[in-house]
This record gives sequence, C-alpha cells and structure tokens, in this order.
Amino acid sequence: MDNVKKIQCTSCGATSVFKINPEEYKCNYCQTTFRVIEKQEGVPNDLNAVFQQLKQQAIKNNQATPAKAKRLGCVIAIVVLVFTAGIIGFVTFSVKNQVGNGFNSILSGWQEPTIDKYIAFAGNNKTVVWEILEEDGTKLDSARHTLRIIDPGKNELLNQAPLGETTTWSDNFNFNKRLGYDFLLVNDTVWNGSEEGGLQAFDLYTGKKILDNSYFEKKFPELKDGIGKVESRVYNKEFVISSNSGDEFHYFPARHLLRDKETESNSYRTDTATRTNFYITENKKANLYLITKKESSGENATISDYYINGFQKNDKYSKRHFKKLEKINETIYPCAQRLMSTPDFVIIVYLSDFSKKAQPIVEKINTEGKTVWQNKDTAFKFFIKNFQSDHLYLANNYSEKHIVFYESSGEHRSIGIDLASGKTLFVHRQGYKPD
Repeated sequence: MDNVKKIQCTSCGATSVFKINPEEYKCNYCQTTFRVIEKQEGVPNDLNAVFQQLKQQAIKNNQATPAKAKRLGCVIAIVVLVFTAGIIGFVTFSVKNQVGNGFNSILSGWQEPTIDKYIAFAGNNKTVVWEILEEDGTKLDSARHTLRIIDPGKNELLNQAPLGETTTWSDNFNFNKRLGYDFLLVNDTVWNGSEEGGLQAFDLYTGKKILDNSYFEKKFPELKDGIGKVESRVYNKEFVISSNSGDEFHYFPARHLLRDKETESNSYRTDTATRTNFYITENKKANLYLITKKESSGENATISDYYINGFQKNDKYSKRHFKKLEKINETIYPCAQRLMSTPDFVIIVYLSDFSKKAQPIVEKINTEGKTVWQNKDTAFKFFIKNFQSDHLYLANNYSEKHIVFYESSGEHRSIGIDLASGKTLFVHRQGYKPD
C-alpha cells in the first residue's frame, strides 16, 4: 500500500485542503490556492517544475517524436548545467567576499598569518621592526614561522625569510622553547637564548643566523661537552648557559665574556666602578637625582629614599658607596621611567599628571636639571591604556641617534624619536593581518 502524503497549506499550514486539479489545491481554512509539485529524487523542485512544464507542453502539442524528444533532452541538460554553474558561482563569490584574501589561503593550505612577536630595534644604521609571523596549515597538522624585517619609517619590507623548519601544529606550542621571547641588541647583532634553541645570534638587517651553539662549544673549552639550555636575562644583558656536564656559566655578548657560576657570584668585586648617572626615586611621585656612586652590572634605574636619607645623615655605608648625591631640581615626575642615562643627560618618560586622562611625556634633561627637549606626541597614549602601577614601563631600544618604543602584544605599534631634537621620526602600526 502506498504511503499517504500529507498536504499542508503553504500559507497557514492547515491540512484541511481539497484538490482543484492535478497540481493545485485550495485551503478550506484561509481559501488560499497553491500548487503542489511532486519532488523527484536527486533533482531540485524548481527543475521538476521545468521538466513538468516541458513534458505537459510536449504532450499537449502531440510533438513527442524521437527527434523532438532528443532536442527536449538537450534543453533540459542545458538548464541543469546553467543552474548548477550558477550555484557554484554564487557560493564561490559569497565565500570570497566573506573571508577576503583568506580564500586564497584556504586554497593554498595555509591560514592568514598572525603576528607572534613584534620587536622594534634602534640599529646603528637605521631603526627596524622584526615581525615573526605564525601560520597554521588548513589541510595538515602543520605550522610555520616567517621573519619579516620592516623599515617602520617608510613602512617598507626589507627582507622576508622562513624562520626555522615547518613543524606540527602541536609542536608549535613549544615555539618559545626554540626561540625565546626576549631579544638583546648589541652592535647590530640580535641575541636570543632559549631552552631548546640554545644561544643564537642574528644579523639585525637580514635576519640571517650568524652564531649558534656549535660556535660557543668550539670557542670556549668549558663548553666542549655541549650546551644543554640557555636562559635569557636581558635586563642584565647576559645569558645563563647550562652545559651538558651540569655546570652553569654566564655569557655577556657586549664583552664577549664567559664566566662560571662562582666567578659571576663574586663579580661585584671586579665589576664595580665609580660612575656618575641619573636616578629616579622609587615612589610614584618621582624626583630626579644625579649620583656618583659605585655601580655594578645590572644596575637599577631607581634609588631608594633609604639611601638618600642615609647619605644626608652621613651614614657610613652610604658615604662609602655614594660619592656625590644631588637632586637636580624640585620637579615631580609622575610615575617616571628612566630610559637611558649618561653622565651628561638623561631621557625619561613620565605622565603629565595622575589623572585618568594623563598624557605620557618623553623628556631629555641635562645635568643642571633643565629640559633640552620634550616630546608629547599623542601616539604615546596608546602605550599606557592599561597602566596601573607606580612606574611606567615602555619597551624600548636605543642607539646613539635614535630611541624606539614598541608594543609587542595586542595592536602592534612602534614610535621612533630622534635623540638630538626629540622629534618623532615615525609612528608605525601593524595589525594581525600584514599589509
């Protein structure tokens, strides 16, 4: 027995309908007249309607001869092809509009790249930005990284090259073990230390690797058993090396100096020298001091009120280490950060006030406490959007000519300043999708 098909009104959904002719029904409830066309398996309803119309027309005109039927089949085939091509074209156009350039990435097997690291360096020749791009495979369990080197002033690509080998997507989670997050710039050479990648050095302008573990294992007899892992201590401009024999060493790229753990622990005796530098006080209402004292490597940029008060009270410890201590003016520098210091000048960044609408100010100050220049570029405000501590910390690198600030997460930005004039050289912004 054939299954009974339930007919519903296309307007109100009622099932109380009656048949007017072989293809039309009328609703008893809302009096709507509608057509019901039987759906043929594997063929869209709209095409069934075309087939039915052509069939009925042929029967009506009594023209269903073999030749006519053949032509009819050709017409139907053409209709099907046109309809199918239209659907494919529409879907392709829609997908391409939705994902833009990502459509080509899907076809190529790689997703659009994202920026894994963004670092701005003030080299001796020019300021450059390193963008380390990460891409995931769309067809395979794979991931790869690319290094792009950009001139931020001209927004010009200087070089682009693969960074390491293509890995599986799961291994990509350990990328920072192969290339550490912190980078140290010394004389146009970029240094990096990591647990698995070891100690590596790259040319600033090309990104070419120029040194790796093998060099240091041959250069220093202490490391002949091999390097196990490397820890970055960029704040001290050093790398801690663990050898395969279990010994610990400290390497200082600027001096090309390798020390064992015991020698480094006693280095405060040999590395200490009397120098004159600028310091800011530790509290958020910072004052600026010019101090001549004994310094060692990794010296802090701040000075505690405890030592200032001790020096003023002729404390023996303070008098032994501090040769001269002088507040250079009475200005309060809100939440100040010392960026760079020489015996002749200091460059600091601080807030205009303590309000939520405070504006960062970069300033160069001489030994008399007078302003050489100020930079109040509003672009700096981006760097303090989530600021909540007592002192600013703006990531920066500097050379003899330039200082460059950069934001390495979120919206990637950098700002370059000329050290002689204080003028903004460039403001560079790079989103997740490279231009």
